Amino acid sequence: MRLHTSQRKHKIYKSLQSNLHDLVIGLDINWELEWSQIPVQDKANLFEVARNRYPILTRYHNDWATEKFVKMYCKNKRKNAYRNDRLEVPTKYAYLANNAMKRAPGNRRRAVQLAELVQKASIAKKASARKRMVRGWRRTVSKSLSLTGENERQGPHRNSGLAIAGISQTVSLVSTVL
Repeated sequence: MRLHTSQRKHKIYKSLQSNLHDLVIGLDINWELEWSQIPVQDKANLFEVARNRYPILTRYHNDWATEKFVKMYCKNKRKNAYRNDRLEVPTKYAYLANNAMKRAPGNRRRAVQLAELVQKASIAKKASARKRMVRGWRRTVSKSLSLTGENERQGPHRNSGLAIAGISQTVSLVSTVL
């Protein structure tokens, strides 16, 4: 239809759509039926009235634009009625419900799986961080113990024996917690 190229043309498109919806209601066309089941006389009447009221529709050969608008409207009305249990789904579509039951739940399941993976990854990351921390404490303690023999070390770290005792207690507490 080429009515999507500007805002003005989009307004024309939307007004045509709205007016044809009103026309379907006004002509009392049964939207509960599929397009192929609507009587030919009703369709002919609809096309004639639409062409007379909306001259832009005369551009489209064989009224294909009017047909598309009306089909879309009727189909959406039926879909909404099926979802809200105001209209019963025809038996010829019963096999589709069975097929849908066999299918995987789709994106919802993928989202749950992704959340589980993220949670597992964060748990693993925390565990590896704990391991690194304990390893670091142990290295620090072992270095401190090897450096502080019998006052081998002089200078600013004279009281390092007390610091090492505190570190070893901290390491033992951390290792018991983990």
